Amino acid sequence: MLRDMLRAYLSKAELRPSTDIVTEDFLLRLLHGGVYEFGLVIELIIAGIEEALIDASETVEARHFALAFRRRTGCHDGMNPFIPQDPRKRLPVLGD
Repeated sequence: MLRDMLRAYLSKAELRPSTDIVTEDFLLRLLHGGVYEFGLVIELIIAGIEEALIDASETVEARHFALAFRRRTGCHDGMNPFIPQDPRKRLPVLGD
């Protein structure tokens, strides 16, 4: 469902997804960044698209979401869910 929704928003903006944003890992990062709240997840999708448009990119990449999250929250890169850190650490999931 989330992948389809992301693709629909990208289609409306006439942008393509990069391969790094249609993965299960990225979708979990998107949910985590939006604190598992549907409205915030939508806002992050739109903000990521805006960053890609500002960048004049034909594709939306994870870095666009990282920039959007940084602008929105002021979060440093070490805490940004869109910038992969130590691969041995997993993102917390709802209920952890």
